[in-house]
Amino acid sequence: TAIWYYQGVSMTWKSVKMRFVFFKYFRAIVKVLAFLICVAVWDSRTVYANDAVQKKIVESAEKIFNQYEISYVYGGHQLGGKGECERCNACLEKNKPSRDDKLKVCEVCSRCSLDCSHFTQMVFSGAGLKSPYLTTQTMLALSPDELFRNYHLVAIGLDISQAQDGDLLVYRGHVVLLKKLRGPNQGDIIHATSGRDVRGPGQGLQRERLVLLNHFRGPLLRILRHKEVLGGASQPFSAKLRPVEKRNPR
Repeated sequence: TAIWYYQGVSMTWKSVKMRFVFFKYFRAIVKVLAFLICVAVWDSRTVYANDAVQKKIVESAEKIFNQYEISYVYGGHQLGGKGECERCNACLEKNKPSRDDKLKVCEVCSRCSLDCSHFTQMVFSGAGLKSPYLTTQTMLALSPDELFRNYHLVAIGLDISQAQDGDLLVYRGHVVLLKKLRGPNQGDIIHATSGRDVRGPGQGLQRERLVLLNHFRGPLLRILRHKEVLGGASQPFSAKLRPVEKRNPR
């Protein structure tokens, strides 16, 4: 009888001990699963917000492109009415001023014309994002921390594979908006330009497909992303700067 009693107590203790171990590991597993679910939910929310902001940026660029027959004018910074744009285009067609004299010769163009850096500023503003104006020279010269604090821009680096829709690609003296990354070093862009594809006034905004992004207007010098695409990041990414030659601001 004593042996049976001992065996019964022993089995009961083992059962209690096994149950304790089971519940201990069960609670640990539940905590891990809860943590993973929270991370997944937060990550999905962040990706969703990023996609939404990127979509707004690209849609803003497309809207400006589709609604305006606007000329590229160095220093131009206004989207005027249809009549003002037409008068600017007519003046440029008639007088054919040099690049730096367009605003002097055709004063009406101050009310309807854009250059590349003002175009990207208007794209961000049209998407409802804070976007103080800065020239391409400033985009290249400032530190990542200054760009972040004063202009809401995050320096991503130079790896084109890390670029995303709505990013700014900065070259020496020129900046374009990346509409779509298509593959290794190729993508679609929208930009304000007076380049070889512009056949006359009113065609200052151009969409170009499958361009070589690393060397579109000389070597790519910087990739910039609005901080709201990153969900309103509180800290800038670190990025190395290449030396930049001084050039007239744009």
